[in-house]
Amino acid sequence: MKAKWIVKCVVGFIMMVALATLVLMLLWNAIMPDIFHLTTITIWQSLGLLLIAKLLFKGGNGMMMGDRFKQHWKNKMENMNPEERERFRAQWEQRCSKWGQKCKEE
Repeated sequence: MKAKWIVKCVVGFIMMVALATLVLMLLWNAIMPDIFHLTTITIWQSLGLLLIAKLLFKGGNGMMMGDRFKQHWKNKMENMNPEERERFRAQWEQRCSKWGQKCKEE
């Protein structure tokens, strides 16, 4: 079950990057040649532009988002009293009951 989830996340990430690349290429090709007399770009050049923009504007720390997310939830759980923590866990078990049952069986 965990492997399927990982595959779905990887495929989803690839699809999001592909969509962002396509949108950037289409917008560039629709606007930039007319305004600034630039040439049109390919999908690979669009991907390169996205990577450059990420490095320039996010400082290369985009991968740290997972660490910030984990730290946020760690702090949140530590600040809960035992009753709130148990209520939180019960709500998530109810929301994810199918996944939780399969994990308990293994």
